[in-house]
Amino acid sequence: MKNIIFFAPGPKYNIEQDFKSRCELLSKNFSGWFFTSGPSSEEKFYENFGVKCFNDPLGKRTLTYIKMFFSALALIFRARSSGRPVDLLISYDPLKTGVMATILGKLTKTKVIVEVNGCYDNPWIYHDISNPIYKMVKRRACFAFEKFSLKRAQGIKLLFENQISEFPTTNGVVDVFPDFVDGSAFYNLDEQKVILLAGFPFYIKGVDVLIAAFRELAHRYPDWSVKILGFYPDKSLLKDAIDGCEQIEIHEPVDHSQMPYHIGTCAVLVLPSRTEAMGRVLLEAAAASKARIGSRVGGIPTVINDGEDGVLVEPEDIDDLRDKLEDLMNSSVKRARYGEKANERYRIEFSMEKYLERTVSFYDAVLGAS
Repeated sequence: MKNIIFFAPGPKYNIEQDFKSRCELLSKNFSGWFFTSGPSSEEKFYENFGVKCFNDPLGKRTLTYIKMFFSALALIFRARSSGRPVDLLISYDPLKTGVMATILGKLTKTKVIVEVNGCYDNPWIYHDISNPIYKMVKRRACFAFEKFSLKRAQGIKLLFENQISEFPTTNGVVDVFPDFVDGSAFYNLDEQKVILLAGFPFYIKGVDVLIAAFRELAHRYPDWSVKILGFYPDKSLLKDAIDGCEQIEIHEPVDHSQMPYHIGTCAVLVLPSRTEAMGRVLLEAAAASKARIGSRVGGIPTVINDGEDGVLVEPEDIDDLRDKLEDLMNSSVKRARYGEKANERYRIEFSMEKYLERTVSFYDAVLGAS
């Protein structure tokens, strides 16, 4: 059984919700540790895996990464001396944790896999940074971190083809498959005439686009509403966009354990993002047999087959979203058909068992490469 260490940037607020099912699944073939950060220091154990959480409520402290680095280094040497060496170091992203993993790999001669779970070259990622100098510095730093990590990794996991087109050459084994999504708690509950958008930030998720599209429909559909669920400490942008429309609700963020209810009771889940590497909520909605609308950006077209198990719209196109949203609002038959097809595809392509199969194959390929 191979021994791995996985670096997952925080903050994580519910360790059991975020890691338990994944640890149990990976324990069929692996053992090891997940390192992350959150509002308190704690360790949890699930079958063959431990989860070590470092106290960092925002997941941004440099000291946290330093502590994580030396804790992992000590663990690697202890494992080696006990005769069960760490075989792989895995980073969730190519940024801070990616740099940390690749340096650790170099120091300890351990193979490294870097996952790319974002579109870090997209300008919209940095849109909310108001200081132009800081925005430029952060964008260049992210590019440098990503280049450093990917150049030195023995394995690279992408969510869609051409995700790292700005880095055309790499020496590592590259594979493309979806991230882990546990859909076991998601079911199609009693449908309410609610259009759900779950996510933040405001512009990246295209919240303004959905609000503008629905406001053109609201007066004709007084029994329908929009629920915007996410972390919006400053609600001024939301309130300005809603402009008094009583059919649009701002819902406070919820623990992920409550998401099956919100997704399970909606009629349509909409994710009109300006940039998106995959869209976890789209797969959760598929597990719940819900009709889905997503933007034709990034990795969203890999989880929605347009006109078959959901609907794609052009990014920032209010008219396109309005028309396709109205089409679904008018047809419970079409919503049900898309939902059934989405669920069927989820069980075939995106289930936890499929994720494990792809992961084992990928890890074996990296470990077997010279």
